[in-house]
Amino acid sequence: MFRIVKMSFAVIIILLALIAFKYTEHTSVIQSVMLVFLGAVMFMQGLEERKKENDGSGAFNIYTAVFVWSVSLIGFTLHII
Repeated sequence: MFRIVKMSFAVIIILLALIAFKYTEHTSVIQSVMLVFLGAVMFMQGLEERKKENDGSGAFNIYTAVFVWSVSLIGFTLHII
């Protein structure tokens, strides 16, 4: 289940990257959206590792996902301002 969702998010990230090349005036918004999906993939990877290992090894991916989401929130905020 996680694998299907992660792969679909990866496809969305690739499509957004292609759109960013075509519509360069909206690149800052598209990059922030890409970071949201990237954070989601990393978060799911962390949850999956935590389930498999059962020792907290997925914590790094979860912390990195939260960092990526905060960067995307900053990007959205700067675009709105």
